[in-house]
Amino acid sequence: MHRPDRRGDLEEGAKYVVIDGNRRLKAAREAGLATIKSMLGDEFASTDETLLEAAFIANATRKDLSELEEAQALQRLVTFYGSQHKAAKRLGMSQPLISQKLSLLALTPELQADLEAGRRHVSHLRNMTKVPPQEQRQEADRRARADATKKAQRASRQTAPSPATDNSVISSTPEPLPEAPEPPGDNSVITPEAAASTRNSAPHLPWHDPKALDRILREHMTEDNRHALARLLAN
Repeated sequence: MHRPDRRGDLEEGAKYVVIDGNRRLKAAREAGLATIKSMLGDEFASTDETLLEAAFIANATRKDLSELEEAQALQRLVTFYGSQHKAAKRLGMSQPLISQKLSLLALTPELQADLEAGRRHVSHLRNMTKVPPQEQRQEADRRARADATKKAQRASRQTAPSPATDNSVISSTPEPLPEAPEPPGDNSVITPEAAASTRNSAPHLPWHDPKALDRILREHMTEDNRHALARLLAN
């Protein structure tokens, strides 16, 4: 007996202490099984510290352990060590992660029940330690709505058509561009009808401002064409 001080915690005639597998042992007894497979490891029960560590690690790796049950088990270990930092060092976990998991214990009983029943996602309930109890439900709802909005935006971006690239194939035939009129040359003749047509088709030109018109002609006509136009206007 390595721990004589704990003899009173054992059942009469008990030879072994179950560290991992209490539920399986209970189920085996209810099923009437005479024997079950087990593994002995005295090193796990040499001290309260190693016993608690072994029990937590065994529980933490169970797939059926809920987030709240894990937080409760972790809280017992933190209490045993005296601080989250010491527990983090012993368990190989970061202190912020331990704090995040333990924050579930600060939730109102109503939100804890929602979490256990699957009505709430754990990511919407963590880190509410500083949120007043009467505001926790409102904050959880806000986080859930924000999360849903982000998911909808990601889904919208994934279904949006990809922009055309250099390798895109344009199947429709583009309309031909209108032909640009040839600039007047030395032999061009401007008739009164043509002048009226020009004025009607380009009402935006500053016909009553010779200086502004000169600037526009210099921007859009070559020097030879301007000289030809000048000769035509002088005739």
